[in-house]
Amino acid sequence: LATQVVEHKKRQFSLPIIIKNNFLLLGHTQRLHHLMTPDLRSDCDELLKYSVKITQAMIEIACMREWFFTAQAMIEFRRSLVQGLDLKASQLLQIPHFTEESLKHTSRGKNSISTLTDFISKDPEQRKGLGDMDPNQLADIEAFCSHVSNVEFKAITEVEDETEICVGDVATVVCTLTRKNLQEGEAMGPVHAPLYPEPKFEEWWIFLVEGSPTNTRIIAF
Repeated sequence: LATQVVEHKKRQFSLPIIIKNNFLLLGHTQRLHHLMTPDLRSDCDELLKYSVKITQAMIEIACMREWFFTAQAMIEFRRSLVQGLDLKASQLLQIPHFTEESLKHTSRGKNSISTLTDFISKDPEQRKGLGDMDPNQLADIEAFCSHVSNVEFKAITEVEDETEICVGDVATVVCTLTRKNLQEGEAMGPVHAPLYPEPKFEEWWIFLVEGSPTNTRIIAF
């Protein structure tokens, strides 16, 4: 495993247990589970279970410090751990049975697809990368596309009991998130995360920020 994982930056630690855990997490995000022994896979799963609490705390610390870009990076890292994705990997690898070879087909031609949203929005016959899939795999992909959240998000800034906003008013931001792929009485189940050792339910982070593109701070979350 250690000879196959790709370290994206120079290692800055030398303790054996830290090196081991780093390789396990890299192996997980680079989907090298087949190179892990049963004991290593068990250790990796244990790390991932604790990662939810640790990354949650790290995001909350960043929010309390008003560090928007740090919080954003931690949320992306958290998703990588849940989905088994390298930080630079295509989000299309979250689709069942998709491989690096599948990605080559999705990026070809004028109707290329690069995001999960693009893929799901296409009609089944227009989706690229499915040429080598058998009927069972296609059924898995269709079920995945039906399950992935399809939401509409709206935010309105208003002053309670007023029709206009004036200088000095205390404004309220009202956010509404509407699920468009659920019928009445239905509820979302766990997310599709076959490489994560436990059921994982989706989460949404909403930030109210101010500042420039290079210096943005969190006002509320």
